Amino acid sequence: PLLYFMDNKNLWVPNNFPIHCMSLIMHSIQMQSAYLAIAQLLAHLDEHKDQSARLRCSIVEVVSTAVSIATTECIGPTILEVFGSLLKYLKLSIETCNTPDVPVDTVKEEEVFQDAIVQSVGTFSDSLQTYQKIEICTFLLGKLPTNMNTEQECQYERMLLQCIMKITTSLNNKGNDKSIGLPTLFPLSLIGPLQRLSISDSPKTRTMIQLIFHSILDRRGNHDRVVPTVTLGELHEENIFIGPQKKQDMLFLKRQGPEIYFHLYESLLRVDNDLDNYTCAYRTAVLWCLEVPVDEVLVELIHMAFGLQDEACSSSRGNVNILHAIVAAFLVFASRYSRNEALYQHINTVVRKRQNEKAQLLPTLAFSQLDKDSEMEGDPGEDVASFMFDASVVAECLNQQVFENQYGRRKGIRCTDPPAASPAATRASRGRF
Repeated sequence: PLLYFMDNKNLWVPNNFPIHCMSLIMHSIQMQSAYLAIAQLLAHLDEHKDQSARLRCSIVEVVSTAVSIATTECIGPTILEVFGSLLKYLKLSIETCNTPDVPVDTVKEEEVFQDAIVQSVGTFSDSLQTYQKIEICTFLLGKLPTNMNTEQECQYERMLLQCIMKITTSLNNKGNDKSIGLPTLFPLSLIGPLQRLSISDSPKTRTMIQLIFHSILDRRGNHDRVVPTVTLGELHEENIFIGPQKKQDMLFLKRQGPEIYFHLYESLLRVDNDLDNYTCAYRTAVLWCLEVPVDEVLVELIHMAFGLQDEACSSSRGNVNILHAIVAAFLVFASRYSRNEALYQHINTVVRKRQNEKAQLLPTLAFSQLDKDSEMEGDPGEDVASFMFDASVVAECLNQQVFENQYGRRKGIRCTDPPAASPAATRASRGRF
């Protein structure tokens, strides 16, 4: 009766009164029955699916208020119903925006409604346990369009990815358990679709996928501090922290590592990459190292870096300078991360030479000249090798010293086995991916 009273009296817009009423109701009923109120709100929203976007937006905000008050236990039975309903309204709204001759004011109102749905998804996720958030992300990925032939489908995909980002961002909120292992955070049903999307044809989609990886991986707040740079120094000087070694995380990367490295490599090679694509892929690679601090991870990513260098040297494709810059940034990070003096000296020598003679192969200039990259390449001359990092030298450096990671903690972590005899180190010496 209350909902229909609001309909008859036109009280939904503005929605201050409905929100106040729903707050009182949610606080006055038993929590185990609260999901019934949420279900009625969703049904009422369905009755108004053909009404104005402003009215539907108000009802969605009331639903969001109700869910924020409800406990995890009471909304459990209706989680998929909530998300399924919201996705249906989101898709209908996008269809309306792409209708021929639709008024501009209608499009703007529908965009506000779509944003309200995304914000509501974030509110819902705050009330869920980690495993529930991962299940919802998997559910949303399963709703992505299979064919991206129209702008409507592309827009729907982007909105779904924004919803996933809202959920994954809440995984590392203050108060959440940071000790949950990677196998829980990245079940095959989640990481598989994310990896496939990371090499999609859309640069925007690739960027959003990397941002989703960041929000799940970054459990120590390193995201904003990890940028492609050739600054030489120790990581703790920038307040970059390395996670603890966990057996379950190491086993996870032992199984999933090859696919992870392959998709990072492929995403960096896309010719239509923009600056965000390169920066986000670089950041993902570094975060894997920081979250799983074992020598094998760093060695495999160094191996990937030399594959990128080989591709940049042998290819006539565009954006080769920025590939060289990404390789330089990652190897500088590797030398700081490993605290390997010999590796540091070799990387420093090449970086200094580039700074003096070929600055376009370093991040600062390469990133600023991304759109003009083909004009910046030029002929490096006969001494091109002197501007490149030597895979055999790096492999020898890795053979001589065990990695020691002693940043961001009282006691350092010392890997028991050096990568000297590992197959990964041997492959790195070949310089091919």
